Amino acid sequence: MSGQHMRRVMMLLLLILSLCLVPVVGWPPFIAIMLGAAVGEASEFGVSRANRPEYRIFGGWLGMLAVTALLVVLYDSNSLALMPIFIAMLMPLLGGYPVRVLAFGAAIVMMFELGVGFFLIRPLTPQVTLTTLATVAVTAVIAIGVVTLIRSDEIYRQKSVIDPLTGLLNRRSLESRVDELVAKADFRSLSMAVLMFDLDHFKAINDTYGHDVGDQVLRRSSDAMQLHLRSSDAIFRIGGEEFLAVLLDVDDEMAFQLAEGVRKGVEQSGGEPPVTVSAGIATHPGSDHHVFTELFRLADLALLEAKGSGRNRVRVSGGLPPVDGEAQRRIA
Repeated sequence: MSGQHMRRVMMLLLLILSLCLVPVVGWPPFIAIMLGAAVGEASEFGVSRANRPEYRIFGGWLGMLAVTALLVVLYDSNSLALMPIFIAMLMPLLGGYPVRVLAFGAAIVMMFELGVGFFLIRPLTPQVTLTTLATVAVTAVIAIGVVTLIRSDEIYRQKSVIDPLTGLLNRRSLESRVDELVAKADFRSLSMAVLMFDLDHFKAINDTYGHDVGDQVLRRSSDAMQLHLRSSDAIFRIGGEEFLAVLLDVDDEMAFQLAEGVRKGVEQSGGEPPVTVSAGIATHPGSDHHVFTELFRLADLALLEAKGSGRNRVRVSGGLPPVDGEAQRRIA
């Protein structure tokens, strides 16, 4: 289950529970949880068109955490019983963020727990102190355990699916990862885009400057791809100077803008020798079953057209007019 779905299930369960407890504890918990749900949903408004959607979703999570703190503080007599709700705030971070974000999020949760327990719940009795410290300890143990498991899994997977030069996914991982993405897109009726990239005149760079410089060019270019694509996009190195990215939940315009951002990023990456990249795009709506091989074929054809029409440009398979290196739009 994705972090988004996990959050929604958790909020729904909390809403149902708080609604059942209205005759006993009143409406404030229900209202506070409703506010938290509204903050979470607002954070995802237009998220599919954001270059960094994870920032917006993480901001929504922080808003939910603040509402949770408000909920605990509102109930002087029941505050201690509600403290474990903070631990549940780790759940939306599981599975959707890298280890460093999970560790950072856990630290924020523990800061909230300490702040509420030691500064907002009054009076500060020994029971409040012990409950606060116990809640922080449980949060830390869960976070450390999850981080350790995720890190071990990442190390294992990196040895088999990560290209050691660029840090991107390698060709061996393409089939299994694409199968996962296609299944996700079909299940949630999401659109899919395939972006093909090929560094221009790379063989000449290797022949002129040597393979060490060629490796530096590959690393610079892969860094630009990771910078200008979204963290949720799967990026593969599928050949010497060939790269592929699979994007979900993007329309033609968004896919084009991301590819154009990569093209400009590679061109402006600095260092010697200068390097440019050509790109081909193929997109498919989320209304029916995705066929990756067809998208791959169309993106490859668009890439060949970009290479054949002068290089350092983006070509789109159908629909959207592409641009060349000077950002002038032309029909593919």
